[in-house]
Amino acid sequence: MKIRYCEKWSLFYKETHKDISKEEACKRHSERKSYTAVIIENDTEKYIVNVAGVWVSVYFLDENKRNYLYYSFKEVEKNKLSLIESSYWEYEVGSDKVLGTMHFTFLQDGSTMMSEKNEITGQIVQKEGNFSVQGNWDVYPEFGIYNSICKEQRE
Repeated sequence: MKIRYCEKWSLFYKETHKDISKEEACKRHSERKSYTAVIIENDTEKYIVNVAGVWVSVYFLDENKRNYLYYSFKEVEKNKLSLIESSYWEYEVGSDKVLGTMHFTFLQDGSTMMSEKNEITGQIVQKEGNFSVQGNWDVYPEFGIYNSICKEQRE
């Protein structure tokens, strides 16, 4: 595993924008200023971690560098993160064309809102429910240690 640091990741161009040094990223982390960590496995960008104050988010990339899953966390207590949003994208095979999206919003009391959109027909289905949020909690990551928030399956 290798980590590159930058100002931000371009979802459109699928590349970093303005690389920064590990030392600069560490300084920003300690000051709670924004930076992006690009986690590379087997020479391929796999996770894009954005850290900005009380917000931490992660994009999960497929083999074509398309974001297929997104988690957004908010620090609700010192060093305690709550997953507040999640999005999932489904793509046409061999293309960047989005076929469908699912978006979830989570409240700490277990209330969950889901919106599913068929990008071909434009049909939107919305649902609400109440679920256990036990798997939605995490710790604010230490600099350079992002394994916990990069877990795809949150139990």
